[in-house]
Parts: sequence; C-alpha cells; structure tokens
Amino acid sequence: MPLHYRPADGFVGDVIPFFWRGAYHLFYLKRLPGPGPGGAEATPWAHIVSRNLTDWEELPTAISPGGEGEPDCGGCWTGSVVRRKDMFHMFYTGHAPGHPERPQTVCHAVSVDLVGWSKDQRNPVLLPDPRWYERTDWRDPFVFWNDEERCYWMVVTARVRDVPTSRAGCLALAKSDDLDNWEVQPPLWTPYVVHAPECPDLFQLRERWYMLFSTRETRYRVGRSPAGPWAAPAIESLDGTRFYAAKTLSDDKRRLLFGWVPTREGEKDSGAWEWGGDLGLPRQLEVAEDGGLVIRCPAEVSDRFGAPLLRADEIGACESKLGKWIAAEEVLTGESRDGFAYTLCPGVRGDFAARLLVSVDGQATMAGLLLSAVV
Repeated sequence: MPLHYRPADGFVGDVIPFFWRGAYHLFYLKRLPGPGPGGAEATPWAHIVSRNLTDWEELPTAISPGGEGEPDCGGCWTGSVVRRKDMFHMFYTGHAPGHPERPQTVCHAVSVDLVGWSKDQRNPVLLPDPRWYERTDWRDPFVFWNDEERCYWMVVTARVRDVPTSRAGCLALAKSDDLDNWEVQPPLWTPYVVHAPECPDLFQLRERWYMLFSTRETRYRVGRSPAGPWAAPAIESLDGTRFYAAKTLSDDKRRLLFGWVPTREGEKDSGAWEWGGDLGLPRQLEVAEDGGLVIRCPAEVSDRFGAPLLRADEIGACESKLGKWIAAEEVLTGESRDGFAYTLCPGVRGDFAARLLVSVDGQATMAGLLLSAVV
C-alpha cells in the first residue's frame, strides 16, 4: 500500500484524528468524484484505522448527509471526537445550503465503539448567538475537556458582527458540563486578520498551550492557558500551503499532526489545485527552545523505507545550473556571489527518504529543496 493513503472511490479531505486503545482512528471528509468540495454528492465522514501510522484499514462510513430539510442535508463537515464515560461523542458541522437562518450549524452523534454512529435527534445542537456572531460561518467544532475550568469547551470557527468580512474571522467559544447542554460565550480569539480561522485545534504540550487554525495553510498561536492570551510564534505556519487543515492527537507519548495534500486537475503537475486528495504523512510535533513548534518524522514512517538514507555523494552527478556546486562526502555546497544558484540531482528516482541539515552562510537569505522540479 502506498504511504500516502487515498480511497479507491474518492479523495481525502479534512482529517479528524482520534487515538483509542493503541489504534489511530482517522475520520475524514470524503470527496467523491465530481466538481466542488463535496464532489458528486455531499461530503460524508469516512473512517480508517491503523496501529503503525502507515498501513490503513478502511472501516464503514461513520456518518452521511441527511435528507432534504435536515441540518446536514448538504454535507457533514469538519468537527471532532471526544470520549465521556463509556460513550464517544462526535460534534460536526451540518451544512444546509440555501437555508436563510442556519446554513452551518453544530450537530452531534454518539457511538459505543467508534464504528456505528447515531445522530442526535435534537440536531442542530448549537447555533450562533446573534449578540456576537454572524449566521453564515458556524462550523468546525473542536471539543476538549478544560481541566482548569472543570468543564468541556467547544471552539467553533465563526465570524463576529459588524466587522469587514475579510477580517471578521474569530474562534467562538461554548461551554458544557455534560456534552449535552451548551452555553455560547463571547469569542475566545478575535485577531481581525482572517476571513475564517478554519479547523481549530487546541492542546497542551509541556507547559504551553497551542491553538491551530487554517487559512490556506495550517498556522498556530502560543499561550499559557487555553484562554490565552495568544501570541504569534517566529514562524507561524506548520509545513507548507499544501498540507492543509491539519489537526492533532496524542497517543500518550507524543503529539501527532494529520493533514491532507490536494490533487491537481487531471493528475498533472500543470493542473489546477483541487479540494481533497491524499492523506499526508503524519508529522510529530515537538517544542523548540523558544516555545515554537517543530516537525519531526515519526519513527514508524522513516522505518518503512528500510533502505539507508541518501547521502550527497550517492545521488549521482549533480548538474550545476546556476552558481557553483560541489558534492563531497555527505555535504553538497552551493555558492553564488550575487543572485540565485541551483543544481539538479537526476540520480534520485522513485520513492526515497532523505535527512537534510540546511545551513545558510554569508550573505544568503534563504535555501530550499524542490521535489519533482519542472525546469
């Protein structure tokens, strides 16, 4: 099975990860063949599971869109899964296109085994409070137990009232003692810099709290408590713009990050980017000295390759295109007095693993590695 999972009958969209009894459960929005985010039909929650982060077993569809007039008739969008006592609770976005009052709402479903799910007959279970929020964005609920306040928190992608649309994005807050009765609160975070901070995720790592959200790329903020205040790190993005809507889980040993990589139209490098694609490889998050997050490759993924890592003197003769390049032992050095320098490494073919240490010296300001370069 390829390392980057994709279902045979569709594509992977937003991932909702959950760890239980040694197994990594990934629920995801499944794009079916066809145009638009939902594909030919409205988006269901698909479900896969693994015990080694590389081999994925497909389980039955967790939830599917409802019928006409139901709050999720247009699709079941991003949310979260949480366990309380002997029951698993799913909170997800119900999409009802064309509904004038509640086009996006928070819906609820329950399960005893993470496989069979029953929707709450009360759906939707949470609507935006018009004192603070607009109606048009109310989605991506993330639920967790706040030990400081001894209650559950739900963080929701929303928009505040009376602010220009491009800057109205906020994270709304609701609280509950039992996951059944929720009270909407004023916004948890209102930066006035985004249209909508999608797919939020909050977690604690060491002594700090981290708040993830997505706007074209997955970004984050750092705080001392789940209530903030929140500060931007030196580098606010996690990975690149094509590892999207990433969310995390803890397996009691580490914090792992899961996102998806979009396909291109016609499966061609020149095609337009599409919504949905392949499951990205999991990333392991660690805390840097300055409190920011850094990404590592989980051992399960790197061990999958088996073969030794590539070295600079093993990749074949480099084709220096601009600047001066020298490959010696395990070091590849490039130099340009003024401007841009690059080299091609045609000896690399197929799948491979490489561990890189990039050092920028002198007057250089940036360096990088481009895979599958089109020149």
